[in-house]
Amino acid sequence: MTNGEPIIGEIWQNSALEEGISITSVNGWQCTGKLTKAQSRATNSVITIPLTCSGDLTGTALVAVDRPKAEVDINFRLSNGKVGQLSVS
Repeated sequence: MTNGEPIIGEIWQNSALEEGISITSVNGWQCTGKLTKAQSRATNSVITIPLTCSGDLTGTALVAVDRPKAEVDINFRLSNGKVGQLSVS
C-alpha cells in the first residue's frame, strides 16, 4: 500500500475452475475479483478486474499476467482512495 499498510495477495482457482485474486490487509479488510473465462485463457495480458471488498468498499485491479513465468503484478485502487500494488508468483 502507498501508506505502508501490509497486504497479502493470492491467486486462486475454485472447484468450478473459476480463477480470481484476493487482496487482504493485516488491518482486516479483504477484496476479491474474478477473471472472466476469456481472461483466464490469456497467456500474457493486462486485464482489468472489478473488486468486491469488505466494509462496503469496491475497487478496480489492473492485473498483468505472465502465465509462462507464473507471475502476476496487481495494481489496485479502492473506493476509499487507497491504492497499492503487489506481485504474486
